[in-house]
Amino acid sequence: MTTAALPVEMLKAIVDDVPAEDLLPVRAAAKTLNTLATPHAFRVLRAKTTLESVQKLAEALGTPDVAKHVKEIVIRDVGAKAGVDLFAPGKDTADEPEEETQEEPEEDQEELREALTSAIALFHTLPSLETVNVTFPPKFEEQDEADSRQLQSTILESLAAHPLKLKSLSLANLATGPSELYAKPEFEALLKPLTELRISTISDQGQMGWYDEEPCIDFWQMVQTRLLTLPENLTSLALHSDIEIGWAPEFRFVELNYPKLASLSLKNVVFNEEIGIEDFIVRHKDTLTRLDLQRCPVVLPDEGEERHWSEIYQRLGTELTNLKHIDIQNENGDCTLNYAMLDSGVGFQYVTMEDDGQVEEDNAAQDAFMKEIRSRTDA
Repeated sequence: MTTAALPVEMLKAIVDDVPAEDLLPVRAAAKTLNTLATPHAFRVLRAKTTLESVQKLAEALGTPDVAKHVKEIVIRDVGAKAGVDLFAPGKDTADEPEEETQEEPEEDQEELREALTSAIALFHTLPSLETVNVTFPPKFEEQDEADSRQLQSTILESLAAHPLKLKSLSLANLATGPSELYAKPEFEALLKPLTELRISTISDQGQMGWYDEEPCIDFWQMVQTRLLTLPENLTSLALHSDIEIGWAPEFRFVELNYPKLASLSLKNVVFNEEIGIEDFIVRHKDTLTRLDLQRCPVVLPDEGEERHWSEIYQRLGTELTNLKHIDIQNENGDCTLNYAMLDSGVGFQYVTMEDDGQVEEDNAAQDAFMKEIRSRTDA
């Protein structure tokens, strides 16, 4: 029996099960398969930051039969690992051995930036575009004229240059530092319609007191007052930092509220009553179904009353009645969150509780909390 003799419903079911990388050969197999496979084949377009790859992306976006099917665009820096979701629960590629990658030819950076600007300028012409995922260079460079900094600025400015009505935006390896772009109305327009926002950052950790430097402080103040206040209809938020934030640099969750938030993923956000992260989580108890906490220690004060994980777990277990999925990972990759103290000029230092009774209370409270969440998932 030929493919022409098969019912369209059966052919559609076959195409739906074919991996994306195998759809192009399927399109060549028969006219009916070509019609059914085309929307799937071009649903996601990927490019890396080479001139050839970006030019191919622009060529595809300029082809009407392709452009009308594009729902997601992924741009990855050539220095970032391929096929890795930096926001996945428990995923920390910093500790993984470097994989062998094919050496890329030297690029004319100015020509590359021009090509990126031209390609991204076509995004607003795509009728079905909903998602943009960008992975910036994984190495922090402080100087504004550095290639990685200019590449980041070019991509962000190009995304904001033309009106986009995205539902989801992911910015991985976003280099911390002030930028006039974040305060511009066009960048505000980019963020406002989002229902999913994922941000992971890289910082300058090569100097003493880096966490207290003005560019770092200014950046997190901007994230707090601008980036996270604009998309009011978020259902999913991921905020991943490569340094502990909340205490120093200062970041407060008191003013943040998302009435529809269902998924929250945090990395290196410290727990402390002044920071307000615990209250922020509980504030979304009516809608929150998934919570991911990576390397989120409780900050122990130099003096005064301490807040312990046993108290936090008991509160979360009582208040978050709709939570069904929980992922927890500490700085060692274990599923137990710890404590930290700020060492002036050095940064946060993880500490071990000397009170064995408190350790037992923390472990028992975490076990009870996890057991409760698992019971809801099983049900």
